[in-house]
Amino acid sequence: MSRHAMTASLFSEILAALPADEAISATARLGYPAIELLCAPPHLDRARARRDAAGVAARIRDAGLAVSVLSLHNSFTEPARLAEQLGNVRTFIALAPAFGTRTLQLDPGRPAAPDAGPEQWQCLARALRELAAMADDAGVRLAFHTTMRQITSTVAGAERLLDLAGADCIGVSADFCNLRINGDHPNRVIDRLGGRIYHTHIKNGEVAADGSWLFSRLDRGLLDYTELLPRLHAAGYRGYLSIESIGRGARKYPAPEAVREAGADLKLLRSYLWRAGIDG
Repeated sequence: MSRHAMTASLFSEILAALPADEAISATARLGYPAIELLCAPPHLDRARARRDAAGVAARIRDAGLAVSVLSLHNSFTEPARLAEQLGNVRTFIALAPAFGTRTLQLDPGRPAAPDAGPEQWQCLARALRELAAMADDAGVRLAFHTTMRQITSTVAGAERLLDLAGADCIGVSADFCNLRINGDHPNRVIDRLGGRIYHTHIKNGEVAADGSWLFSRLDRGLLDYTELLPRLHAAGYRGYLSIESIGRGARKYPAPEAVREAGADLKLLRSYLWRAGIDG
């Protein structure tokens, strides 16, 4: 990835209807330069990672793809699960060099930021201390996803996590659509989180009349990427733009529809980058 570029990536969870090898091949056929690898079934769960990480990494390289991040689903707000969750992260930190990436995306855990209480924040603070030590030792970065119904669902929640971490190896994976739905404008996200954005998720959507979330193509929803991407670039971001779940939800997507939508969003993303004069 050029130091001047923001580069497209596809989150393989969109292709959860396909096994790992087919998801990798489909990503390459669509023309994506990189894949965000789901470190969970059906793509790379912990057992398979221990058994065949080198093989999966080789298939990604052979397809001509880079790995933008290793993407885990976690919860660091539940004391009873904390040891297991930290062990899972430790496994994938150790495997990051095999995949040619220095970044892992993590989920922080529930509940949503406005509903989190002292117990959840204290548990997360304990986890962050251990995670920062792991990341520093391995020379990797951990990007916490600003995801719905979790403690980083708002900019305020993400800022509090970063303050608790107190370490440059811990940042955020900014999902601008999630944050916009939860009341944070993209300009606020970029201004407040700035240089601590280590990865991004790119999608669009809106809130339905009944309060549910409707995710759609990049050109349909609350966000205007023709304005957002130049502002993000001007703020110094030079990482991956990872197209994420759209429509009804990634794990329910029939494979042909998922592949078609992922291809359509890549064309839109490239058109926005070209229009802004940004390498992509």
